[in-house]
Amino acid sequence: MNLEKYKKHFVNVNLTIIDALNLLNKLPDNCILFVVNKKQELIGTITDGDIRRALINGSKLDENIENAYQQNPKYVYKNNIDFSYLLKLKKNRIKLIPITNNKKQIIDLIDFNICETYLPLDVVMM
Repeated sequence: MNLEKYKKHFVNVNLTIIDALNLLNKLPDNCILFVVNKKQELIGTITDGDIRRALINGSKLDENIENAYQQNPKYVYKNNIDFSYLLKLKKNRIKLIPITNNKKQIIDLIDFNICETYLPLDVVMM
């Protein structure tokens, strides 16, 4: 999969809540942002629901997303994909799932808006 078309989903923790809302507003099909650090390691996710809860708890629109994002993101490791876990995520209506390397850097995404299933195959023999 080409990660380039999903780069708009990647943000850093210094993003403000209002900027996150604006970005999420531009992502109607995949309303999730992946929070990454300077090393491009996945450290969290943020959705409009996360922002809503943060605002209810007293956060302000001009604050950064540090207190709003989920610090336990859902993801799978490339070399250890658990299909029952993927099925559970899909049943919970999670449509965009990052695949990481051993450094938690996102190297691929599973987009269940595009495909119904996922098979991690590099080659198909016919």
